[in-house]
Amino acid sequence: MSIWIFQGNPKYFDVDKYLIEKKIVTWSLKAKKHQEEIKIGDKVFIWRSDGKEKESGGIVALCEVATSPYVEKEENTTVVDLKVIEYKLDLESNMLRRVDLKENIKTRFLNIIRTPQGTNFQCTDEQGAYLLDFWNIPKKLRDESQNSILDQYLMLYKTDAKKWLEESTFVDENYKFFNEFIKTKNLEKMIWEDVQQIGNHVNAFRMALARKRALGTPNGPIEKYRESFKYLLYGGETLDTRIDKFLNDKKYKVFGFGNAVVSEILGNAFPEELCFCNQRDTVAVENLINIKPDYSKGDLFGTKFMKFQDAIKSNEVIKKYLDIVGKITELPIYLELDQFFSYVFERDSKFIKFNSEDYEIDENIDENSTIKDGSGVGYVESEPSKTEEIEEFTMDDFIKDVFLEKEEADEIVELLDYKNNIILQGPPGVGKTFIAKRIAYLHSGKKDNTKIEMVQFHQSYSYEDFVRGFRPDSDGKFNLKNGIFYDLCKRAAKDLENNYYIIIDEINRGNLSKIFGELLMLIEKDKRGNDYEVTLTYHNDGEDKFYIPKNVYIIGTMNTADRSLALVDYALRRRFTFIDIEPCFNRSSFKEFLISKRVTEELILKIIDSINYINSEIEKDDIELGKGYRIGHSYFCNIDKLEDENKWYNRIIKYEIKTLLEEYWFDDKDKVSDLIDRIK
Repeated sequence: MSIWIFQGNPKYFDVDKYLIEKKIVTWSLKAKKHQEEIKIGDKVFIWRSDGKEKESGGIVALCEVATSPYVEKEENTTVVDLKVIEYKLDLESNMLRRVDLKENIKTRFLNIIRTPQGTNFQCTDEQGAYLLDFWNIPKKLRDESQNSILDQYLMLYKTDAKKWLEESTFVDENYKFFNEFIKTKNLEKMIWEDVQQIGNHVNAFRMALARKRALGTPNGPIEKYRESFKYLLYGGETLDTRIDKFLNDKKYKVFGFGNAVVSEILGNAFPEELCFCNQRDTVAVENLINIKPDYSKGDLFGTKFMKFQDAIKSNEVIKKYLDIVGKITELPIYLELDQFFSYVFERDSKFIKFNSEDYEIDENIDENSTIKDGSGVGYVESEPSKTEEIEEFTMDDFIKDVFLEKEEADEIVELLDYKNNIILQGPPGVGKTFIAKRIAYLHSGKKDNTKIEMVQFHQSYSYEDFVRGFRPDSDGKFNLKNGIFYDLCKRAAKDLENNYYIIIDEINRGNLSKIFGELLMLIEKDKRGNDYEVTLTYHNDGEDKFYIPKNVYIIGTMNTADRSLALVDYALRRRFTFIDIEPCFNRSSFKEFLISKRVTEELILKIIDSINYINSEIEKDDIELGKGYRIGHSYFCNIDKLEDENKWYNRIIKYEIKTLLEEYWFDDKDKVSDLIDRIK
């Protein structure tokens, strides 16, 4: 039996009333994969999205699949019938709220929480079991969610800790090895075979290539190894300095020993004081447990290593571990703690994105990579990957990239689902094109540029460019060529499990009726699919008719300050949903972004006050200008390396803002001068 979550949006139909009035409810199945996998008897939780009421979203009903999937003829959509077992429509009746599920480590990685766009979501067996448990005992969810993420992980680990540590026999073996290795008398008489033994006791050397590079043959005289390890372990300078010199200084650097190796050596050498700081530990602590060390841009690994230790201490991780889990082995406490972090990593790292910075733990290195070295310096050179890994793209990624609230993002995604076609409209500089691409990422749940096409309309752009037409070749002959939209639709029709997107920048600059031609009808959501296929203006004899698949989405952008253009005609306007994108100067996220780019608070306030003043003047001129001509925030978002913030600000004012204002008030130069003088 599988367990599913099906989502309904109260903005578009009354989910509560539907569940109350019906013993059998019908739900659509959009993905072909889901249509094939869902079976009679599967359990389905009904998820009501927030809709118009904030924090009202979550699981409100438990159902059972009553029929196999079938095609609902009127809508030509695959659906399934569900028997309603029980519903809980509000907090008083013990619904499972999204805010609680998101704060609980057992459920926070549900697909519907990570990528909420969509209708059907399959749970893992573990997630399904937790949801059934919470449904039966709702207080358990609320109580657990009140605890910190660290405490929740520790309580979960407590039940598995003894078995986990019993199976981790290598921890004791590694500790015993390094306990002997680090003794000064042993370091002074160390031979090459002793160095090679490190490969059996450091996880970062688990890959054959990494071990071969560092330990296959000596990369320097044995005297250098002796002196380097003695310096790292017992040198007279601070530990962070010793780490960085061991990693970077030619005098101490040992080829093949990177950050993770050094971290494990030190963690095994001083396990009463230091924790490992390899990939598993940092991902567990920083990405999953959400403890954030006070890193600064430009920190070397030695500094990061010590800040990582400080974060563990300041958050009292050891104390909490002992209070909740308790001491289980005779090993030093930080070795037990490292295994807890490994447990967290193994459990949940698959749900997040993280970067591997150390070649010795990079899973992408293979045995076909070649080693280039000389004078004790080396690096890996491998063949570039032929297929780009597709990254997941979540709501959190979207919010981080743009200055919108989650509720606004949810609404945009819902409108794209509702209409299949949207247009982002707003004044210059609000980031419409930037947002458009990230909406596609968010809607699909992944950062897959192979399924996104971009085009910019202009007054000369034609149907032949967009759909199909005859074009001359190098010999001067005319051949039938497919346009960008035609090709996208054909690709989408062969891949119905994935969504495809075309982003049309400056959509109102083209002659829309001319560009879309007979497709003006087909872009409507209810005219998608082969039931509405048409013969194209340009076609080959015997060729199949053309249709727009249901998994194609159109995202347009339109500049409301483009006064040279006529309004979009009604025929197109009714086929799109128009979404206003506003300047974000007054949003805290804009201020936080500038702070992260090291802009001083004094200048940030000046930017906000100055542009708000100009925008108020633009709005007052409601005859020639108005709200649609305001200045957007993105003029101040293109910050690469900020060396002189005043010079950066003045350059934007002089060469971008002033130019725009001169276009707005082309017949009133004095007004422009007064405005610029006021904000300098």
